[in-house]
Amino acid sequence: MNEAINQLAARLRDICRRYEILRVEGISDYREPPPHAPAYDALTTYGRAQGMRATLSFNTRPHMRSTDPDLSVPGTAIAGYHGGHLLAASLGGSNADPRNFAPMSRGTNLQRGGIVVFETALRAALRRDDFPPWIVTYAIRCQYPGSPGGLEAELATLLGPAPVTGAGRRLFELAQANAPLDAASLARALPGVAPDVIAARQARIRDALLQHFTPRGFGVSLEVVQAPEGSALPASQSFDNHM
Repeated sequence: MNEAINQLAARLRDICRRYEILRVEGISDYREPPPHAPAYDALTTYGRAQGMRATLSFNTRPHMRSTDPDLSVPGTAIAGYHGGHLLAASLGGSNADPRNFAPMSRGTNLQRGGIVVFETALRAALRRDDFPPWIVTYAIRCQYPGSPGGLEAELATLLGPAPVTGAGRRLFELAQANAPLDAASLARALPGVAPDVIAARQARIRDALLQHFTPRGFGVSLEVVQAPEGSALPASQSFDNHM
């Protein structure tokens, strides 16, 4: 079907040129859908994904599959977050490339108002045999406002005068490894802080690490290159990951 659409469009363009027909809606500007070739940005320090960009079309269909990841996504153990796809497997995204995964709250990954809004609309569009066929450039950027230094400054305020030099880096390393954040682990990351202080503020320490290590939000961009007349997709937007 896809090849037949491209061949038909090419023949109609030839007819238009032969008979000097200046414009036919859906034919004169027809673009052949490109191959499915998503691009994932390099991992940042501490193994965190940065983003992805993909041009989706009917050529994405053979790559659409069920979700079946088998990898540890840094930061997911801080608060039981999902290892969420940036480009969903059902949109041709990798189930194995760590550059395609980021810590996502349940709301971000599965509920209305999160990334599922875009994925649902794109899947429906790509599965339809419309003319002209959909071509959509889809991109997601992870937004990381936090840092080890910023976490360390917050800990100095939270924990009082006890020295916390290097604590931001040590806690980021624990988050990268998805190590347990129990009292013993926190005590090793925060030498010089009294155990009773750590115990009293353990939940706040974990929350501070969550805010600094995981994406605060995601920026989603949808650019429609070609679409059937009268069709639409959700508008590009950014949304909070910790909702």
